Amino acid sequence: DRINGVIQARYRDLPLDEVWRRLRETHARVVTRVSQMTDADLQRPYRHFQPESDLEKPVSHWIIISSYEHFGEHLEYMRRIADSD
Repeated sequence: DRINGVIQARYRDLPLDEVWRRLRETHARVVTRVSQMTDADLQRPYRHFQPESDLEKPVSHWIIISSYEHFGEHLEYMRRIADSD
């Protein structure tokens, strides 16, 4: 919640079309990078990609919870913001 608050404060004044542009651009970069990974890469622990971390779950787990699963968590909130503009 703290990180989401910082991000929301940083970008709160962006026009909605710019928010959508950045979302599409970021999504495309993520899709490109993940599509370059092998099944073995996706099963590597998170710490393999972030050496300072001690997280053991596969990076695929973190991709899921940090992408489409995370959107669902905030979708209603984002809709309310978009509707208020």
